[in-house]
Amino acid sequence: MMMKQNNRIALLLSSLSLILSIVLIAKSFTKQDIVYIDSNKILAEYKVAIAVQQEFEGKEKEWQRNIDTLQQELTHAFQQYEKSMVVGSAKEQQLAKKEVEHKKTNLERYMRATQENSESEKAKLINPVYQKINQFLTVYGQKKGYKLILIANPVGTISYAEENLNITDEVIVELNKAYDN
Repeated sequence: MMMKQNNRIALLLSSLSLILSIVLIAKSFTKQDIVYIDSNKILAEYKVAIAVQQEFEGKEKEWQRNIDTLQQELTHAFQQYEKSMVVGSAKEQQLAKKEVEHKKTNLERYMRATQENSESEKAKLINPVYQKINQFLTVYGQKKGYKLILIANPVGTISYAEENLNITDEVIVELNKAYDN
């Protein structure tokens, strides 16, 4: 009888151990250790990134207004040159031609400088946003117990991931909460 009772206890302990192992394994699979965010969506919906994008677009509009002004000046100088070709002296024609060349050179220089400065200006504005996002993700990942947060981008660093691993929406909410406070 004692042997039967010991066998029952052993069977009960084995069963409990098996159930506990299954529960622990299931628990380890339900918790997400590796998640990802969609960088495009974050940049499109994070208020700081939106403000930076608007600031950059404002600068682009200013540059374009300046280009438009320089183009108008060039057009006007060319019209003056054409007019001098009809009724002007040789000296007036030469001065008008030099003015057209000068305006054209100014326009080309400004366009080249704008193009060169555009990328560096954009980087100067957006890099602090990336730093804020990365700092936030570090703290957020530690708080949530994630072991790894990947960043999906248009280049395709993540070819496939299950949608339940995507934490983009909750990250955007938390980033914007931090911004609003």
